[in-house]
Amino acid sequence: MIQATTHRSWELVDGVGRHTRYTLPPGTYQLERIACPLGHRCNWLVIAGTVIGMAEGAWQDWRNGTLNGAGEPIDWGEFAIDIVEKPGLALRAERATS
Repeated sequence: MIQATTHRSWELVDGVGRHTRYTLPPGTYQLERIACPLGHRCNWLVIAGTVIGMAEGAWQDWRNGTLNGAGEPIDWGEFAIDIVEKPGLALRAERATS
C-alpha cells in the first residue's frame, strides 16, 4: 500500500487522456505504482484504480526532509506531500478515509 497525504490542491495528469489535467484536492489517498502510461522509462504513482497521477519522482520531490544542496532538510510547508509505503498490504481503489 502506498498512501499519500496532500495539504493543498495538486494538478495531476490523466495518463489516458495525455493532456487532460485533474485537480486533486487536499486529502489522503491510496496510490499504486504503474509503468509510465506516456511511454517514458519511469514509474508513476497514480490514484488507485485510475491512471491519474504523475511520475513517482515528482511525488517524492515534495516530501519533507529531502536534503537540499547544503545537506539541510527541506520543509515544504503546505506544498509537502507525505508518502507512506507499507509493503504487503492490498491496495484499495477508493479514497482513504483516515
